[in-house]
Amino acid sequence: MSKTILITSALPYANGPIHIGHLLEHIQTDTYARAARMFGNTCWYVCADDAHGTPIMISAKNQQCTPLELITKLHQEHKDDFALFSIMHDCYHSTHSSENQTHTNRVYQLLKSKGLITRKLLPQMYDEASAMFLPDRFIRGECPKCKSPEQYGDGCEVCGATYSPADLINPRSFVSGTKPIIKESEHLFFELTPLREFLHTYITSCALQSEIANKMKEWVEGDLKAWDISREAPYFGFLIPDEVDKYFYVWLDAPIGYIASSEKLLTTLGRDINDVWGENSDVDLIHVIGKDIAYFHCLFWPAMLHAAGHRTPTQIQCHGFITIQGEKMSKSKGNFITARDWAQQQDTDHLRYYLCAKMQGTIVDMDLDFNEFELKINADLIGKFVNIPSRCAQLLATYCDHKTTSENDINPFATHIEELFSHASQLYLEWKIGEVIKDSMRLADMINSYLSDAKPWSAFKNPTTAQAAQQTCTFALEAFVALASVLSPIIPTISKNSLALFLIKQPCIQFTSLRGITLQPFTQLSARVNRSKLDSLVP
Repeated sequence: MSKTILITSALPYANGPIHIGHLLEHIQTDTYARAARMFGNTCWYVCADDAHGTPIMISAKNQQCTPLELITKLHQEHKDDFALFSIMHDCYHSTHSSENQTHTNRVYQLLKSKGLITRKLLPQMYDEASAMFLPDRFIRGECPKCKSPEQYGDGCEVCGATYSPADLINPRSFVSGTKPIIKESEHLFFELTPLREFLHTYITSCALQSEIANKMKEWVEGDLKAWDISREAPYFGFLIPDEVDKYFYVWLDAPIGYIASSEKLLTTLGRDINDVWGENSDVDLIHVIGKDIAYFHCLFWPAMLHAAGHRTPTQIQCHGFITIQGEKMSKSKGNFITARDWAQQQDTDHLRYYLCAKMQGTIVDMDLDFNEFELKINADLIGKFVNIPSRCAQLLATYCDHKTTSENDINPFATHIEELFSHASQLYLEWKIGEVIKDSMRLADMINSYLSDAKPWSAFKNPTTAQAAQQTCTFALEAFVALASVLSPIIPTISKNSLALFLIKQPCIQFTSLRGITLQPFTQLSARVNRSKLDSLVP
């Protein structure tokens, strides 16, 4: 039975270029969306730039432009970067939009009307030299737990401890480098304690992976603190209604950007926003996020939705981080790879394939290892997949004027093709994308072994076996069409070009006969990895 699905990736921050970390998530989401559609479901993929916050103000100042000019410029760059990797959002919006402001104000007023918004004087770090309150991430110092230097104001990347900025040892402002002072300001808070029972029920449902659910359970059953949702001026974001110089914290309006982006898309489709976000919606709502932002998506976001009378996500699919050659990606280490850097040096479908081969629906971290990447692409995509049409199409061009056999004999791979489609339809929607690749390569191995045994390149030279050779090549190419179709969510460009060889415009999800047709002239579908260019990405 087909489904209607709305899927999102976490919103890239409008403060810099799209990089490999973003691509890991968006490739995973795009692959799922393509597969869902291919197997008969309606799937809408929406996302947006996360366009508010102090870091954007500072970046804009450093680049001598306004925050609006900065996010406008980066919005187009982000869309262009995703397009390089065939990532197709049905709507790619911005949190700095009229739709998002309307929904943010509406949700806030609903929370307020239910007594879930409270006020509290809060001691906060203040940078006197810059005349501004400092976000947690703009305070650095020694971790109060493990004493590691240069840690953020809200958590240690070495030992994983979380704490208040006031707990940092020798804190300093990331903006001016001076020691901040403590200054009180009145903040608005979203009270989570009244929603504890709901949250416990939600996180123990099937919406979360078990590892994430267990972590969320610790927080819900522990000290469930109220969430600070306001920031003092100066701040780039939405002003809080009926308040003076107070802005919504970026993490309040950012997830509401999912609703705003959905509305922008649904309006063009003649659909109502409640079709997806209403309490009685039967649409599957899926968020794909990194494990580092699970706290916001699995606690605060469902709590906001529930309290505001919206439905909650059907599934929150978390993934791990990506490292480069075994190390965390960092500009200081010189291993920070942007989407554009990669696209200028390497085939973008190759990265999609490599990352998808590692995806098993878990939160395990992934490593982009150049040796492994080179071996994987050259062995699988070039040595197995592309090798099939490279051999067979060119043989048919040479000996049969590009024509396949007209015989109606049963393809020896027919049963294997049927099983491949059946398994893939399930594996894709279980996020076991790597298993789809394993199944596909097993069939590719079978096809190549079949060709090696039949040796059509030799059989064509003998008039008595030439017809059998034509049939052999046709059988292999029919199986190849199945492979190209099954892998199309993963390698959309290579697959599209592969199917074009047979004048097939859309992936096929059942056995497709190629009997008695004339193939298009064969052109190279993909090239081996250029190792010198690959190495140049990390000097």
